[in-house]
Amino acid sequence: MGDPEILILDEPTAGLDPKQILEIRDLITRLGEDHTIILSSHILPEVSAVCKRVLIINHGIIVADDTPQNLARRLLGGSHILLRLDAAQETVSEALGKVPGVLGHEFRESQESGTAEVVVEAAPETDIRREIFRALAAAGIPILMMRALDMSLEEIFLQVTTKEEANSNDSDTETGN
Repeated sequence: MGDPEILILDEPTAGLDPKQILEIRDLITRLGEDHTIILSSHILPEVSAVCKRVLIINHGIIVADDTPQNLARRLLGGSHILLRLDAAQETVSEALGKVPGVLGHEFRESQESGTAEVVVEAAPETDIRREIFRALAAAGIPILMMRALDMSLEEIFLQVTTKEEANSNDSDTETGN
């Protein structure tokens, strides 16, 4: 095969067992240090595991081009933190209302009985975890879980391609097609 500058790999892990998949991922990562690797795959966890940049193509058109992290940030519109708290929703809302940088919050159905689960939104590129911790501690609210809320590549793909298809359908309707 020589030493090509660009390697194009189409579904390189299809049909492999889990051990072989890990070996191929490692090989692709090492080859990517000295070569440009183009990986074509519909197995999105695989893409997330090895790719630094993602292009999503829908009906032959590039609809997204960025790092997986930047795509998630752009689509979410800001920083989002998921909290599970040992408190009533009203108490949580009152405490979060005092945190500078919180743009809003939305409660979800909690995975744990007797707790409140809430997604807190902050401005893009803003880390408000410490401020949230301090405000909740001052209000006497135990934090059972706190984690950044990211979109998986599957969620990004579905959102981007669904949006593109909706836009395409809108333009077809406007032109009478």
